Amino acid sequence: MKILFAILAIAVILTSCGTNKQAQLATCYHGQVGDSNSVFTVDSQNGEELKGSMAFVFAQKDSSYGTYIGKLKNGEFTATYTFWSEGVQSVGEYKFMQSGKNFTGQGYVYQPATDCSKFTKP
Repeated sequence: MKILFAILAIAVILTSCGTNKQAQLATCYHGQVGDSNSVFTVDSQNGEELKGSMAFVFAQKDSSYGTYIGKLKNGEFTATYTFWSEGVQSVGEYKFMQSGKNFTGQGYVYQPATDCSKFTKP
């Protein structure tokens, strides 16, 4: 009986491990509206915690480039974006909603892409 209980306890522990694990995201997401592009990379993912770079490349006004630290929880990605624009460093809080493999926020629908750098070139 003790052996059966031990086996059952181990099975419960093993099946519960990883139930809170966040699905692995793509390394690059791209959104486009007209001639303007926005991208964010996922450089590291540790559970809910995300880190990467982000850029907003606008067709008719100054662009911004920087890094973010964020959290993805219950389909909401909240990022603290530290960026440079017009020679000035700023910080902003941005929110994105996850829908399947895509994210929506800041006026863009972001889809997984293979290379973020090609969207940020002038």
